[in-house]
Amino acid sequence: MRTFSLVEGTSDKFWSIDVVNTSVTVNYGRTGTKGQTKTTEYESAAKATAESATLIAAKVRKGYVEGAATGSLAPATVASQASAPPARASATATPPTPITPPESPAPAAWSAADDLLITPNAMERALLGVAPLDLTPDATEFDSSGLASWLRENTTESNPYRHDLTFLALPFEGVPSARAATWWLRFGRKRPTGTWSRRATPTLRERLAFAETTDDEGHGDLSTPWHEYDLPPSVLVGCLLALMEPRQVIRSLLPAAALSHDGWPALLPALRAYVVPFLTPSDRVLPAIPEPTHNYHRMPPEWGALMHALASAALFGDEGAIRAAYEDALAAGTADPSPELTVAAVVGLSDPSERLRWLQHSGVGHAVGPFRAFLVFGGPGVLPTLLTALDHEYTDKVQATAMMRVLSATAAGPALAATMVALSGHLRAKPEAVAWLAAHPREVAASGFSATTAQRETLTAVVRDLTAASPDAFGPDPANPTIAAILDELAAEAALPTLNSSDAPAWFQEAVAAEATQPVEEGPLKVPSKAPSWAQPSALPPLIVAGARLDADLTAAVLASAAAGVNSASRAPRPLVAAVRDHMSAKDRDTFAVPLMQAFLTAGAKTGERAYFLAAGYLGAEGFTFALTPLVREWPGQSQHQRAVLGLEVLAATGTAAALQSISGIANKSKFKGVQKAAQEALAKLAALQGLTVDQLEDRVVPDADLDARGVRVLSYGPRSFRVSLSPQGKAVVRDLDADGRPTGKPRTALPAPNSKDDAEQAALAKAEFTVLRKQLTEVAKIQTARLEKALVTGRTWTATEHRTLVAEHPVLNSLIRPLVWQVTAEGQPSRLVRVTEDHEYIDASEDAIEIPAAAVLRLAHPLHIGESERAAWRTQLVDFDLVAPLEQLDRRVYGLPAGQAGTKLAGLPTGTVNPGTLVSTLERLGWRRGNPADAGVVNYLWLPFESLGLAAVLSISDGLWTGMILESGDQRLEDARLGPIETVRNLWYVDDRGTTWLPWEQADPVLVSEVRRSLSTLEEKMA
Repeated sequence: MRTFSLVEGTSDKFWSIDVVNTSVTVNYGRTGTKGQTKTTEYESAAKATAESATLIAAKVRKGYVEGAATGSLAPATVASQASAPPARASATATPPTPITPPESPAPAAWSAADDLLITPNAMERALLGVAPLDLTPDATEFDSSGLASWLRENTTESNPYRHDLTFLALPFEGVPSARAATWWLRFGRKRPTGTWSRRATPTLRERLAFAETTDDEGHGDLSTPWHEYDLPPSVLVGCLLALMEPRQVIRSLLPAAALSHDGWPALLPALRAYVVPFLTPSDRVLPAIPEPTHNYHRMPPEWGALMHALASAALFGDEGAIRAAYEDALAAGTADPSPELTVAAVVGLSDPSERLRWLQHSGVGHAVGPFRAFLVFGGPGVLPTLLTALDHEYTDKVQATAMMRVLSATAAGPALAATMVALSGHLRAKPEAVAWLAAHPREVAASGFSATTAQRETLTAVVRDLTAASPDAFGPDPANPTIAAILDELAAEAALPTLNSSDAPAWFQEAVAAEATQPVEEGPLKVPSKAPSWAQPSALPPLIVAGARLDADLTAAVLASAAAGVNSASRAPRPLVAAVRDHMSAKDRDTFAVPLMQAFLTAGAKTGERAYFLAAGYLGAEGFTFALTPLVREWPGQSQHQRAVLGLEVLAATGTAAALQSISGIANKSKFKGVQKAAQEALAKLAALQGLTVDQLEDRVVPDADLDARGVRVLSYGPRSFRVSLSPQGKAVVRDLDADGRPTGKPRTALPAPNSKDDAEQAALAKAEFTVLRKQLTEVAKIQTARLEKALVTGRTWTATEHRTLVAEHPVLNSLIRPLVWQVTAEGQPSRLVRVTEDHEYIDASEDAIEIPAAAVLRLAHPLHIGESERAAWRTQLVDFDLVAPLEQLDRRVYGLPAGQAGTKLAGLPTGTVNPGTLVSTLERLGWRRGNPADAGVVNYLWLPFESLGLAAVLSISDGLWTGMILESGDQRLEDARLGPIETVRNLWYVDDRGTTWLPWEQADPVLVSEVRRSLSTLEEKMA
């Protein structure tokens, strides 16, 4: 064994290492304490020796000197079942000071991309059979003066309402002395006692204040049951063992009444390790679980007996007893054991694969408590199971943060880096994941992960920050190709020329002058006078304009210009931003804007700093839009409605067609009515500014995805080239190109794998480009197909010029509309039916070219306006050209008025009930919208607008939909369907509002009637 010490400033630490065959054991901590011990197994003795040399070298580099330490690697002792209880400490004996949290191995120790080090504590090592547990009470002098800061660093709240604490490290291991036990029991007590705050669940500050009361207060009532403490089970059991006999510990913590509270099985592993070895057979009895007063889960009485049997086996039994009780519990088929009880059971198993299977079967739910135990006893294989907890419907942001911190405190290594990269885009886990990546660069560099586009953007920001402070943060030769590529890109950035105020081009100086003369618009959002630290140029990527980096002063000026436009009614950029955008590529805009947005979100998205969120929009382009749009869709579900609404304004600020298309998509379909309405209002505002209707604006911003005029993009592997186009069904189609550039072979859905003759670099670029293109095409096609469906239903029209330039000749829309039939009407001429070819020609059912009159109007032909013989002719043509329509048209079901229809209420409504989720999803897919929430936030109707007619159909329902809780609303009945002016319906609260004028259905347009009844028929098919 070799021992080293470090005395530097206020630090006085020791570090010892011992190699035995294939094991490397390290003991470290503050001088004068026992420190912490961890053992790592390697595949060979040679490997263990080599790794120990690496660890020693790393410590020497940090300034450690061999010798002069007081730490010890002496073997710990464990009491046998026949031994006497440990001697009780005197009233003046004191516990050790808190242990040092586990350190990661030196960076050089990571030898493989899948290395994952999980560090168990002393109790866990004992339960795993690695090392015995020393239960001798500690007599080191106790000083609580440093515990307040230690607790703030090593605990995290897992419930903001009850102030429950999760410990990331233990204040001691084993058994403390009576004085220390008294302090910790006072600290951990939940209920009001003495001078305690009257709140049943005190904050950390209140607990510390109570724990620091005079010693005369004592430890309180030792018969207090487990659920009135908030301490780690090993700490709670260790404290009680310092103050009472072992058999009294179980009786105190687990009286029968306490077993009616959920969560008590979490104590069982600590009791098995600390207390059970001292109990006689007659003491090994677990009180019966009482019948619950309220059986919320409707469990049969025998279920409690099965859980009691499993808990007893987990506490007192051997492997056979545990396995038999567990199998009995599963065989009952009532409910699986809780995660806490499953952990209690697996600690008694010796087979790691069996432990893992049980834990995977159980799942952790959304509980933070068993998170660490799952990882320690399940090993690396349980990580995917643990991560599902982050997406549990009841996991909130506070719980997710606690889970991530427990994960970071329990495990380390390159394999964990891959997990953190995967979580860097997770809505709840992102802040902790990014913080971990920034704190562990060598593990990131050694990891084998592959990053998505969004993950790469996050990693780029992390690498940029770390290398700015320490250029060799990721080592001399990072093994991870993504990190290596990012470092190369940053080096190329750094090599660009830098522009400062003295050599700024004339256009920039003119823009600065114009900026100074343009007033700043006032409004609801604060225009900041000073940028926060995260929005300083030094904290952001370089702003690359016209191939050069702007220096800090010029970058700050551009940021100030962007932030000053926060209240712009038109969302037009201010002069300096407008000039800079004109001289930037879309890629360079996104490279700056996305990290700026991420910095705003990571810093807490504070109200006073929202101007810089808008600034990111003014500077961003298409890539920024793709990064922000899914967040805007998700935020309302995370109780961030206002942020989502602001996000729509940020999208509009980009001025890109892609952003307007995203707003259009949200306006047409969103599961959150509030943000959908805000998107509709944003579109209407932007359209009005340009003197257009919303439909006309949406036509003008349909992205072309960089397809050429024929709707094609060619990608090359060097010797081989491929043509990518869009099918009418909205799917990307790949065709091989021959030497003459003609498509050949069968259509594909993806690019083929490169072969040895291809240019590897070109092939990699082509595949990356195709990934982005396919995503763009899929999203655009989805939105535009929905718009075409809406146009068919509502009878929306286009002028001949609009239709040719914005629809027929559009690279994406042309692909979607080729199988669709259009009705052409012109004054003084009979209406005609046409379709559009891939050559942008209009042809009739006989395939003859048709010249569209300049004054004509076009609309999608509704089957009510197509005779049966005409439909048959068009079907034949579509079959001949192998065209399949993206929506139902020629074979669309049509309906007339119900027999005997008279009055304002539509007859023949479906009867019975329908699930609220089915009701909403079915009708919203067909263009219906939810009505305005009335009293108590209940929506009493849905409506289908027909803008071209100025009318809307209204469907009244009972008992109504609860806003934000649709699925909990209960089954719905259809009460009546009416027809009214669209503006009246838009502002309706109840269908029976006074003064509402409803129109007779007999006066309705036949297409309107048909589409309303078609919707109801579709819904009827899904009703009970």
